[in-house]
Formats: sequence, C-alpha cells, structure tokens
Amino acid sequence: MFTSLINPAYRLFSALADTISDPVWVVSNYGTLDFANKHWLDFTGIDIAEMGSLEWLHIIDIEDR
Repeated sequence: MFTSLINPAYRLFSALADTISDPVWVVSNYGTLDFANKHWLDFTGIDIAEMGSLEWLHIIDIEDR
C-alpha cells in the first residue's frame, strides 16, 4: 500500500490530491483504502495508520451507501 511512496508518480498524485479542497480517496479491487488525501482524513477522522486495515464502506453511513 504505502510502499509506493518512493514512486515519483505516486508522490506527484499525492501532492496534486492534497491541493484539491475536497476529500479524495483510492480504493483497491479488494475494497481496502490505498490512498486518502489530508481532506479525506480530516473529514472522516481516520488516522493514516488505520487506513490499511479499513474497508472504506464501513466508514460511509449505511443510509448513504
């Protein structure tokens, strides 16, 4: 998941996503969070260390799914 932090394309995407004022997240084919920008982390209250173990659907209110 975060091993791609050294990848220049990942760093560019991450920098771009953090400049957007809206929450941005990327989910794998397995439903786990692969990336979330600062706005998404602030909005959900999720800590970056928790991201890898979460399935994103559990964060969304059941009425909003």
